[in-house]
Amino acid sequence: MKPTLGMFLAVFGIAQAQPTIESLADRLEAANTPDQRAAILQESSTKGPGLFTFCLERGGKRYTERNYDGAMKSFQAALAASTANSDQRGIGRSWFAIGRTNLTQGEIELGVERVEKGLAASTAASDKPYVGSELKALSRYYRMLGRLNEARDVSERGRAVYGELGDKHEFTGMLLPLSNAVNKLGDLEASASLLRQCIRESEAGGFADHLSAALNNLAGVYFEQGDYERSLQLAQRSHQLLEEDPHANRSIVISTFTNMAVDLGRMGEDARALETFDKAIKMAKEFKQNGPLDWALYNRSVFYHVRGKAELALADLRPVAAVKANDANRMETLEVQSELASLLLATGDMRGAVETAEKIVTEARGIGAPKLLWSALETVGDGYLKLGDRDKARAAFLEAIAAVESMRSRLSGGEDEQENFFHDKVAPFHGMVRILIEEHRIFEAFQYAERAKARLLLDVLKSGRAEIDSSMSDEERQHERELSETLVKADSALARRHDPKNETALLAAWEKAGSGLDGWRSTLYAAHPELRFRRAEFQPITLDQTAELLPDARTAVLEYTVTSDAVYLFVIVRDGAGKPRLTVHVLNRPATLARDVEDFRSQLLSRDLGYRPKAALLYNQILGPVAELLRGKTRLVIVPDGPLWNVPFEALIAGSGRHLVEDAAMFYAPSVTATRQAMHLIRTRDPNQRTLLAFGGPSAAAVSEAQQVRQLYDRGASAMFTSEQATKEHWKTEAPNSRILHVATHGVLNGNNPLYSYLAFSSSSKAEEDSRVTAREILQSNLHADLAVLSACETARGRFRFGEGLIGMSWAFLVAGTPATLVSQWKVDSAGTSDLMVAFHRNMRAKIPKPEALQRASLSVMHNPAYRHPFYWAGFMLVGNAY
Repeated sequence: MKPTLGMFLAVFGIAQAQPTIESLADRLEAANTPDQRAAILQESSTKGPGLFTFCLERGGKRYTERNYDGAMKSFQAALAASTANSDQRGIGRSWFAIGRTNLTQGEIELGVERVEKGLAASTAASDKPYVGSELKALSRYYRMLGRLNEARDVSERGRAVYGELGDKHEFTGMLLPLSNAVNKLGDLEASASLLRQCIRESEAGGFADHLSAALNNLAGVYFEQGDYERSLQLAQRSHQLLEEDPHANRSIVISTFTNMAVDLGRMGEDARALETFDKAIKMAKEFKQNGPLDWALYNRSVFYHVRGKAELALADLRPVAAVKANDANRMETLEVQSELASLLLATGDMRGAVETAEKIVTEARGIGAPKLLWSALETVGDGYLKLGDRDKARAAFLEAIAAVESMRSRLSGGEDEQENFFHDKVAPFHGMVRILIEEHRIFEAFQYAERAKARLLLDVLKSGRAEIDSSMSDEERQHERELSETLVKADSALARRHDPKNETALLAAWEKAGSGLDGWRSTLYAAHPELRFRRAEFQPITLDQTAELLPDARTAVLEYTVTSDAVYLFVIVRDGAGKPRLTVHVLNRPATLARDVEDFRSQLLSRDLGYRPKAALLYNQILGPVAELLRGKTRLVIVPDGPLWNVPFEALIAGSGRHLVEDAAMFYAPSVTATRQAMHLIRTRDPNQRTLLAFGGPSAAAVSEAQQVRQLYDRGASAMFTSEQATKEHWKTEAPNSRILHVATHGVLNGNNPLYSYLAFSSSSKAEEDSRVTAREILQSNLHADLAVLSACETARGRFRFGEGLIGMSWAFLVAGTPATLVSQWKVDSAGTSDLMVAFHRNMRAKIPKPEALQRASLSVMHNPAYRHPFYWAGFMLVGNAY
């Protein structure tokens, strides 16, 4: 008989049992100790296998009726009978039944101990069906107790046992606890790989229960990496599968509602998030599902906390924390306590926050849970910092940073899936910045600020992305290309969906395509470990090395670090002796900073003639304190942070009443370290590489712009595709072999997921694929251009992510191998755009450096009375290494 969760619940033949067996069973159940039961059996002649079977089956019936005390007595009687007969098989089954009853009643540690006894006996008896069931149970409860390495080990053993038994359903199902265990151990890459394998096996075997669970858990992996849109789409597909199943577990259905609400909240869709939370909570109360109710309340508490509504957050969290205080599920308890500690800190209870978080730290160290560890250490560090104990704060922040770096070394997927990882994990780095500044250790503070910027981009620059591609065989490259194109088509179809009826099929196709590509990469790296994308160990830049970013005394580097309560501005200039000198300036962070930035942008977008007061206000806030340092500087290298990525610095108005661009050229860099690394890249030149590749269309203005730009370059060293010839096919074949890329086509921003933003090329009747080129496709390309000029609207826009910067088109081009990109911050008037673009290229052809070429082009547009407003000339920014 194949055992399942309820395998000891079935009842066979009780009505036919002999009276002597039943009466003996009654006597055994009335006994209070194992010794009493052994004495009863010693006196009796009726103690064969029939007694064991009777007791086990009676216990199963009582268990089904939720008479757990009665069931326990029956199972203990079965254990006594099998022990008297030295029946290892019966002993194993009896201990398993006893342990499962303990677990059902919430006695987790006792239940686990008894299931372990069952496993030992079943293993000795070679009772493989029960060995599999016992390993499956332990895989779950070890994880709950925080025994994560053991949970991983028994999951692997359980899968092997079910493989030997030929039980494909359970064989596939064991991938779920295995992936959960390695996830809690911080190995997101291994967890995602196991879940993708579970999805493939579930689809092949028709295992709907495992498929919905794997999709939901994979959504969790993407959530942890900050890819909230993909997480939401996976959770939605899981939820749809559950709703189609009339026998679906209600608690899992409720949990998918909660997970979708969390994703919506992180995507900024607050109204939909709260509506979905309400559905989860209402359903949990209606069906008396306490576990899912606690999960929903906990996550809604986090939602309120992030939005600064600490009292609402505490109202949701306190009852959950009270329930979990005595819960044997240590992992859930620790997660709730970690959030409670963070909330106590937010409400000013520093001592309470530190005491609570330190207890979590001790336990998280013991069980090897880096995610719990870094979040609790962050609270400890912040708490001690507010209490004035810098030494203890420093120790906490440094350990938290080590935990984050450990997790980062085991991320899943490609660059497109990793770009969000750092976003919610930079607080320990910022804590070290503050401590070191207070101790007047300025350069060390700057190094920690750098460690929290452009990390994935720096990895790509150091690891040699092109080298990885060239190491693949032609067949491997072709297969990866085909899988990538399948994913692009699925992405496009999902983005254009109009009929909700088609959404399930589109989601399934999209997930299958993504899983196929990810699975292929995992297989490729397993076969060729040398190809694995390498995460470079961070090497902090030295003060002497910063001199390479200061070609002369007229250049200044300005790097911002925006924290929750301050803005730090690091400025690097050459001193009187020509050596680099670093200063730091602590700026007040007004609560309205983000709103001030957006108000200023809105004024420029609406061509408001009254923009000057706001332009002067922002200048005073973010540049005013260093105005004297910037006197005489004609080139600024700006490393923004947070909302400052959305500031068009060119349009700020200094104390002189002049726009900043009138006195200085500028470009924007994701970090100083990444910029220096890009300067040292050895870029091999193909002697046949063309100078310019231009695309224009579909509008007449875009075609005219491309034609005017092309006229500035040698016809033999340039190529142009306009109107119906400006296709994606031509982009894919021609872009990798061009030094300057100029794209004058329509651009569309996806605010929720900037990597789905795209450039719209012309459709080709021969082309099977979509005519859009998404940012995701671009970052997976292997480009060799020195500069990409994107005059499409809003190509500079994206979503800011701590640890990387502004994620969008410009970031994608940087990752793809193009060191500098000229992009637009808003939809600019076509005529003004063309004038500026042509002037920029003309200046470039005159050997004027890129920043100064853009500055002069902007000023030429500004001096045209028709285009004097910053709307026409401040919308373009150079991003990357523009030296």
